Amino acid sequence: MQTVRSGLSAAVLTGAVLLGVAPVASAHVRADVWGSAAPGHYATVVLRVPNEQESARSTGIVLRLPAEHPLAEVSTQPVPGWRAQVTKRRLPQPKREGKLTLTEAPSTVSFTADPGAGTPPGQFQTFWLSLGPLPPDTDVLHLPTEQRYDNGRVVDWATPARAGAAEPDHPAPQITVAGTSRPRTTAQDERTGDGIARLLGGLGVGIGVLGLGLAIGVLLRQRRVNR
Repeated sequence: MQTVRSGLSAAVLTGAVLLGVAPVASAHVRADVWGSAAPGHYATVVLRVPNEQESARSTGIVLRLPAEHPLAEVSTQPVPGWRAQVTKRRLPQPKREGKLTLTEAPSTVSFTADPGAGTPPGQFQTFWLSLGPLPPDTDVLHLPTEQRYDNGRVVDWATPARAGAAEPDHPAPQITVAGTSRPRTTAQDERTGDGIARLLGGLGVGIGVLGLGLAIGVLLRQRRVNR
């Protein structure tokens, strides 16, 4: 019986360890590119906004677009329970962007929850934007974002992250402007990690079943010997 218990314990432990593997996602407001983000082209950006309050709803988002790298156009995807608005500003002087000459550009994108709506504690909301053409004179676009709660609190995610330095308390969302061969975005990495976790979980279940079968076989053989 000790052999049987050992076999069962090993199988259960192995399955539990493998099933426990899961990716860890950041709790900060973050921006990810869906696909690629190449200079002179449009990019689809996913803004992921978690609610970090324990007893308030996240009800407002104001994303500030970089004044030093004006964009010709920004559009939003409808989100049930939220109203979107793109505000433009007039540029101090016309700026040439590829074949376009810009005299004004979007300055902010705001999402406001309808009365009674918003993101509850422990959940997050995604907001999709199409923006471009992306400027050729930078490889990073910082997108400072102000997050508002229905208890009056305002959190400004506006501090640029610095390479080699500790992550700030409220880092500004940012996207990397590169060619189509750029590394996977964080969203793609999380999906890949989730797929790996599911695969390992399946392997853990299979190993557990195999261990149980071996243990039962040992028990049956022992009973035959005892007879």
